[in-house]
Amino acid sequence: RKVPGHGDDDSSRDLREIFTTTFAHFWNAEPSNAHEVLIGAPVDGYEYDVFVSHNSRDASEACLLVGLLRDQNLKVWFDKDNMLPGDRTWQSLGEGLKKSRVVLALIGSDGQGPYQGHELEIFMTSLLKHPEKKVIPVVLPGCADGQELPDYLSHLICERLESEVTAENVERLVEAIRSARAGRDYRN
Repeated sequence: RKVPGHGDDDSSRDLREIFTTTFAHFWNAEPSNAHEVLIGAPVDGYEYDVFVSHNSRDASEACLLVGLLRDQNLKVWFDKDNMLPGDRTWQSLGEGLKKSRVVLALIGSDGQGPYQGHELEIFMTSLLKHPEKKVIPVVLPGCADGQELPDYLSHLICERLESEVTAENVERLVEAIRSARAGRDYRN
Protein backbone atom coordinates (compact mmCIF):
# COMPACT_ATOMS: atom_id res chain seq x y z
CA ARG A 1 0.00 0.00 0.00
CA LYS A 2 1.31 3.43 -0.82
CA VAL A 3 1.71 6.09 1.85
CA PRO A 4 -1.16 8.58 1.40
CA GLY A 5 -0.55 12.30 1.01
CA HIS A 6 2.40 12.16 -1.36
CA GLY A 7 2.49 11.85 -5.07
CA ASP A 8 1.92 13.64 -8.31
CA ASP A 9 -1.83 14.08 -8.00
CA ASP A 10 -3.40 17.52 -8.51
CA SER A 11 -3.60 18.33 -4.80
CA SER A 12 0.12 17.64 -4.30
CA ARG A 13 1.03 19.82 -7.29
CA ASP A 14 -1.24 22.62 -6.04
CA LEU A 15 0.29 22.49 -2.54
CA ARG A 16 3.80 22.45 -3.99
CA GLU A 17 3.04 25.55 -6.08
CA ILE A 18 1.46 27.40 -3.15
CA PHE A 19 4.35 26.42 -0.91
CA THR A 20 7.08 27.55 -3.34
CA THR A 21 5.37 30.84 -4.16
CA THR A 22 4.66 31.64 -0.50
CA PHE A 23 8.23 30.95 0.60
CA ALA A 24 9.63 32.93 -2.29
CA HIS A 25 7.49 35.91 -1.29
CA PHE A 26 8.54 35.87 2.37
CA TRP A 27 12.21 35.33 1.66
CA ASN A 28 12.43 37.73 -1.30
CA ALA A 29 13.63 34.93 -3.53
CA GLU A 30 12.76 33.58 -6.91
CA PRO A 31 10.37 30.63 -6.62
CA SER A 32 12.89 28.44 -8.42
CA ASN A 33 15.50 28.79 -5.66
CA ALA A 34 13.25 29.22 -2.61
CA HIS A 35 14.53 25.89 -1.24
CA GLU A 36 18.14 27.12 -1.30
CA VAL A 37 17.32 30.41 0.41
CA LEU A 38 15.56 28.68 3.29
CA ILE A 39 18.18 26.11 4.15
CA GLY A 40 21.48 27.89 4.44
CA ALA A 41 22.47 27.99 8.10
CA PRO A 42 26.14 27.51 8.97
CA VAL A 43 27.15 24.15 10.40
CA ASP A 44 27.77 25.53 13.89
CA GLY A 45 24.71 27.77 13.86
CA TYR A 46 21.99 25.21 14.53
CA GLU A 47 19.61 26.29 17.23
CA TYR A 48 17.84 22.91 17.32
CA ASP A 49 19.15 19.37 17.41
CA VAL A 50 16.02 18.01 15.78
CA PHE A 51 12.89 19.10 13.89
CA VAL A 52 9.94 16.74 14.31
CA SER A 53 7.95 16.44 11.09
CA HIS A 54 4.61 14.69 11.54
CA ASN A 55 1.08 14.27 10.24
CA SER A 56 -1.37 16.10 12.53
CA ARG A 57 -3.22 12.78 12.89
CA ASP A 58 -0.13 11.46 14.70
CA ALA A 59 0.10 14.45 17.07
CA SER A 60 -0.32 12.43 20.28
CA GLU A 61 2.56 10.08 19.42
CA ALA A 62 4.63 13.03 18.19
CA CYS A 63 4.06 14.86 21.50
CA LEU A 64 5.18 11.78 23.46
CA LEU A 65 8.31 11.51 21.36
CA VAL A 66 9.09 15.22 21.73
CA GLY A 67 8.82 14.93 25.51
CA LEU A 68 11.17 11.94 25.56
CA LEU A 69 13.71 13.75 23.37
CA ARG A 70 13.60 16.82 25.62
CA ASP A 71 14.06 14.58 28.66
CA GLN A 72 17.39 13.64 27.04
CA ASN A 73 18.35 17.37 26.87
CA LEU A 74 17.89 17.60 23.12
CA LYS A 75 16.70 20.89 21.63
CA VAL A 76 13.54 20.06 19.68
CA TRP A 77 11.63 22.17 17.15
CA PHE A 78 7.99 21.12 17.27
CA ASP A 79 5.17 23.02 15.61
CA LYS A 80 2.84 22.88 18.63
CA ASP A 81 5.50 24.56 20.77
CA ASN A 82 7.30 26.80 18.30
CA MET A 83 4.39 28.32 16.39
CA LEU A 84 1.89 30.80 17.80
CA PRO A 85 -1.57 31.78 16.59
CA GLY A 86 -1.15 34.28 13.77
CA ASP A 87 2.30 33.04 12.75
CA ARG A 88 2.84 32.49 9.05
CA THR A 89 2.89 28.73 8.74
CA TRP A 90 5.42 28.34 5.93
CA GLN A 91 7.73 31.01 7.28
CA SER A 92 7.78 29.38 10.74
CA LEU A 93 8.31 25.91 9.30
CA GLY A 94 11.11 27.19 7.08
CA GLU A 95 12.86 28.84 10.02
CA GLY A 96 12.58 25.65 12.05
CA LEU A 97 14.03 23.56 9.23
CA LYS A 98 16.84 26.03 8.62
CA LYS A 99 17.83 26.02 12.29
CA SER A 100 17.71 22.24 12.74
CA ARG A 101 20.48 19.71 12.23
CA VAL A 102 18.26 16.59 12.06
CA VAL A 103 14.70 15.96 10.91
CA LEU A 104 12.71 13.06 12.30
CA ALA A 105 10.19 12.17 9.58
CA LEU A 106 7.38 10.46 11.48
CA ILE A 107 5.25 8.15 9.34
CA GLY A 108 2.06 6.87 10.94
CA SER A 109 -0.72 4.64 9.67
CA ASP A 110 -2.29 7.59 7.79
CA GLY A 111 0.94 8.35 5.96
CA GLN A 112 2.24 11.86 5.43
CA GLY A 113 0.26 14.98 6.17
CA PRO A 114 -0.17 17.72 3.53
CA TYR A 115 2.66 19.91 4.90
CA GLN A 116 4.98 17.10 5.86
CA GLY A 117 5.99 16.05 2.35
CA HIS A 118 7.00 19.60 1.48
CA GLU A 119 8.93 20.05 4.74
CA LEU A 120 10.91 16.93 3.97
CA GLU A 121 11.51 17.87 0.33
CA ILE A 122 13.01 21.20 1.44
CA PHE A 123 15.23 19.54 3.99
CA MET A 124 16.31 16.77 1.59
CA THR A 125 17.34 19.45 -0.92
CA SER A 126 19.51 21.09 1.74
CA LEU A 127 21.50 17.87 2.23
CA LEU A 128 23.46 18.59 -0.96
CA LYS A 129 24.91 21.78 0.52
CA HIS A 130 24.91 20.63 4.14
CA PRO A 131 25.90 16.96 4.34
CA GLU A 132 26.14 17.22 8.13
CA LYS A 133 22.33 17.41 8.23
CA LYS A 134 20.43 14.17 8.57
CA VAL A 135 16.91 12.87 7.95
CA ILE A 136 15.75 9.90 10.01
CA PRO A 137 12.50 8.25 8.90
CA VAL A 138 10.57 6.89 11.89
CA VAL A 139 7.70 4.44 11.35
CA LEU A 140 5.30 4.84 14.26
CA PRO A 141 3.52 2.03 16.09
CA GLY A 142 0.35 0.84 14.38
CA CYS A 143 1.69 0.96 10.83
CA ALA A 144 1.16 -2.11 8.74
CA ASP A 145 4.18 -4.30 8.10
CA GLY A 146 5.67 -3.35 4.77
CA GLN A 147 4.36 0.24 4.91
CA GLU A 148 6.19 2.02 2.14
CA LEU A 149 8.12 5.22 2.66
CA PRO A 150 7.87 8.06 0.15
CA ASP A 151 10.37 7.59 -2.68
CA TYR A 152 12.70 10.35 -1.48
CA LEU A 153 13.04 8.65 1.93
CA SER A 154 13.21 5.05 0.71
CA HIS A 155 17.03 5.06 0.43
CA LEU A 156 17.42 5.87 4.13
CA ILE A 157 17.52 3.40 7.00
CA CYS A 158 14.42 3.95 9.07
CA GLU A 159 13.71 3.33 12.71
CA ARG A 160 10.56 1.29 13.26
CA LEU A 161 8.93 1.78 16.64
CA GLU A 162 7.16 -1.55 16.98
CA SER A 163 5.20 -0.84 20.15
CA GLU A 164 4.51 2.21 22.27
CA VAL A 165 6.63 5.35 22.13
CA THR A 166 8.76 4.91 25.28
CA ALA A 167 12.20 5.98 26.45
CA GLU A 168 13.55 2.48 25.75
CA ASN A 169 12.14 2.48 22.22
CA VAL A 170 13.75 5.78 21.27
CA GLU A 171 17.28 5.19 22.59
CA ARG A 172 18.68 4.60 19.08
CA LEU A 173 17.05 7.82 17.83
CA VAL A 174 18.55 9.81 20.69
CA GLU A 175 21.99 8.37 19.98
CA ALA A 176 21.70 9.10 16.24
CA ILE A 177 20.68 12.72 16.96
CA ARG A 178 23.52 13.18 19.44
CA SER A 179 26.03 11.74 16.99
CA ALA A 180 24.87 14.19 14.31
CA ARG A 181 25.35 17.02 16.81
CA ALA A 182 28.88 15.77 17.51
CA GLY A 183 29.59 15.28 13.79
CA ARG A 184 30.25 11.57 14.08
CA ASP A 185 28.71 8.24 13.23
CA TYR A 186 26.96 6.95 16.35
CA ARG A 187 28.17 3.39 15.70
CA ASN A 188 31.83 4.38 16.14
